Amino acid sequence: MTRDAGTGSGPLAGVRVVDVTQYIAGPGATSVLADLGADVVKVEPLRGEATRHLGSFGQGMFHAYNRRKRSLAVDLSTARGRAVVAELIADADVVVQNLRPSAMAAMGLDAAGLRERNPRLIYVSISGFGAEGPDARRAGLDIAAQAESGIMSITGEAAGEPQRVGFAVVDVATAQAAAQAILAALYDRERGGTAADIELSLIETAVNIQAAQCDRVLRDGARPGPQRQRATWCGSGRRPDPHQGRLRGALGLHAATLGTALRAHRPTRPGHR
Repeated sequence: MTRDAGTGSGPLAGVRVVDVTQYIAGPGATSVLADLGADVVKVEPLRGEATRHLGSFGQGMFHAYNRRKRSLAVDLSTARGRAVVAELIADADVVVQNLRPSAMAAMGLDAAGLRERNPRLIYVSISGFGAEGPDARRAGLDIAAQAESGIMSITGEAAGEPQRVGFAVVDVATAQAAAQAILAALYDRERGGTAADIELSLIETAVNIQAAQCDRVLRDGARPGPQRQRATWCGSGRRPDPHQGRLRGALGLHAATLGTALRAHRPTRPGHR
């Protein structure tokens, strides 16, 4: 996908990763490993990953999260295609997949089966709502995780409707969490540990990144909501700290004049619903 894919430089040089993922959470995790020098081979359907066909938005997503990787187009619905991927994973250190729960097992590509040939394999699964339970088979969508975790309820104007964050924040956070877990598993394995199974879900990540808000609810029953800002146009915080005084001095304005000027020049905020 890029000219410097799999060049073998960096702290993860020599580490082989097989990437059976699409969209952001999975590809984002493996792109971090590729940046660190791992040889990442991305397994795609014959027509290419879905984001290749989503216009400029999808192209941006694909290029951002699949840098430094090599690509292999395989038809996993055929025995030959599954055998090719199994052979690829036999020599890998890590496999990352975000197919629907049980899909990899149905193709004979589950952790237990693959470890018969590769007992040191680190197997990573990313889902929307976990591998078990009533929501296990639901598609993993960032906006669903934002909505159901409460992120949308604390985003937007104080008196407005709930809004989603303006980018796929849960997908990106899950990608970073997966990369951290993989690095820890690789480190543990090199110290004499065994293979690892790593499971992540978007909904768990969405709750985890709101730890401070969750603590307030559990500690004193406070109900989090959007944080009203004094001057979002220039990024001023809500507290009347010394920085505002320095800003007024730099602009040559009194306090009341500063507030009026900022409100007058405040642009219309785009909605992210």
